[in-house]
Amino acid sequence: MGLTINHEKYLSIDHRDLGQIYHTIGALYWCCGFYGDAMKYYQLSLDNKYRYLSPEHLHIGMTLENIGLIHENQNSFQEALQ
Repeated sequence: MGLTINHEKYLSIDHRDLGQIYHTIGALYWCCGFYGDAMKYYQLSLDNKYRYLSPEHLHIGMTLENIGLIHENQNSFQEALQ
């Protein structure tokens, strides 16, 4: 199952709103049990958010929490701590 997004049509490749969009896509994949795809989009979300937000920002914390919860669901506790 894949999702193709042509965001360049509407937003630039580094648009600040893409961080939250990627987070939401990651959450959808996570809810469907596609953990690898969820992690990919959460990482894209973090890359974008770190560009525009302070490291202590709530939105960065929410994405990091979801990444940790995916690791927990997969019993990958060492990865969750990194």
